[in-house]
Amino acid sequence: MARNVSPSSFALAAAALTFTLAAAAAMPERAGAQTSSQDSSQDSSQGGEAEHMQEPEREMPDRPTSGDLSLFSGRTISKGDTTLAAGVAWPSIWAGIWLAPSSTLSIGIQGHVYYGSPIMGFSSGAGFGITAPIRLHLWGDGSLDFSLTAEPGVVLGEGQLVGQTGIYQDSFGYGIYGLVGGVLGAQLSDAFTVSLGAAGQIGYVHTPSRNVSPVSAIGGIVGTLSVEAAMSRDTLIFLNMRGGVGFSDGLFDSQAMLSAWLGLAYLL
Repeated sequence: MARNVSPSSFALAAAALTFTLAAAAAMPERAGAQTSSQDSSQDSSQGGEAEHMQEPEREMPDRPTSGDLSLFSGRTISKGDTTLAAGVAWPSIWAGIWLAPSSTLSIGIQGHVYYGSPIMGFSSGAGFGITAPIRLHLWGDGSLDFSLTAEPGVVLGEGQLVGQTGIYQDSFGYGIYGLVGGVLGAQLSDAFTVSLGAAGQIGYVHTPSRNVSPVSAIGGIVGTLSVEAAMSRDTLIFLNMRGGVGFSDGLFDSQAMLSAWLGLAYLL
């Protein structure tokens, strides 16, 4: 017998077929979206790993060579460090402080008690003065460092300290002078540094003599030799020597320039 199909049954069947076809069409799009998401996640993960694995940039050291303490070589003091030092021998006993406003610049201030001339000659006398040694690091390679040097100074005291001789040698005199040159230092071991340098000196002195003009120009050429030995990271003993020849207009008992100090430095 033939069965009658109601319009409502036909409508339900059509709706079910339409839903099935729509679901089948949507499945590839979902699969593609999931694949794209996975690929994007994987790429992001690999990119993060690559960035993580990338070698970080290395910071430049404060100085081209070692950071070991040095007051007289071409190796400047590390930025922010403060060093105290004192020395004794000829022609003075002194104490000073060294500062480092940058990793390539060291500035010292020394207070001297003089019993000999700091300029030239071998006359003895009483006086005091201030010097300001400055080093500007220019080059470093391996164990070698080179710096430009400058050292302005002033001395006040008995006239013989600034070149006066004869009956006025005990009268008051003063001098203003400066040294400009360079120094090359070699760190032979972790604890031992040797330095050689050269500098030119220029300045003037005021003397009380009636036979010589009160104000006289002075000059000179000097070589330097320094030996520094580290007792620990913060403690240093040193020997600093200078020798050369000076030029003056009939002043001083000798034109020889000679000084030497043995001392101790401590890094705060």
